[in-house]
Amino acid sequence: MDIKYMVQEDEGTYPDDGYEYFAGTHKIDIENIDVVDAVLIAEYHYNSCGGWEYDWPLTFEIYIDGKIGGIFKVECENIPQFHAKKIKKGGDAK
Repeated sequence: MDIKYMVQEDEGTYPDDGYEYFAGTHKIDIENIDVVDAVLIAEYHYNSCGGWEYDWPLTFEIYIDGKIGGIFKVECENIPQFHAKKIKKGGDAK
């Protein structure tokens, strides 16, 4: 099974600019593709393809064996942001 996806915000064209998705043991059925599949692909994009650099939400076009399985708008919730403030200088432990 050949799974590719496009991010509409990239303004590319299918299939030349498509990202390959390696589903591993997860099976995606073109007749029953749903939001769970879209979320898994979005998580893959975020973690493996620089997706953290995008302004979310993103629109994913998902293709299976050259046929469009669906278009999904995916939100990215709870992006971690870290802030630190030094509250004590270093030195000997007490």
